[in-house]
Amino acid sequence: MPVRGARNMHLHTPKGDAMKIFGIALLVVGLASLAWPAIRYTTNETVVDIGPVEVTAERHKRISIPTFAGALTAVAGLVLVVAGSRRT
Repeated sequence: MPVRGARNMHLHTPKGDAMKIFGIALLVVGLASLAWPAIRYTTNETVVDIGPVEVTAERHKRISIPTFAGALTAVAGLVLVVAGSRRT
């Protein structure tokens, strides 16, 4: 039943809110991947393990994130934010 005087009020739909939240998350992840195109980390690996003698080495590793993937993720997030705002 409509409420009096509420002709111009728009109720938020849960689907539109979910789209906006997911879109904002994608936008943040996409922009972060453009700002930091590689993730670097260090692991300790056992090189020699003979009885009580153990030799370890630090290995530096890197995961590269392609620029087009970050840009595509950011654009997809922006599209979801806009589409989510139009649904409400």
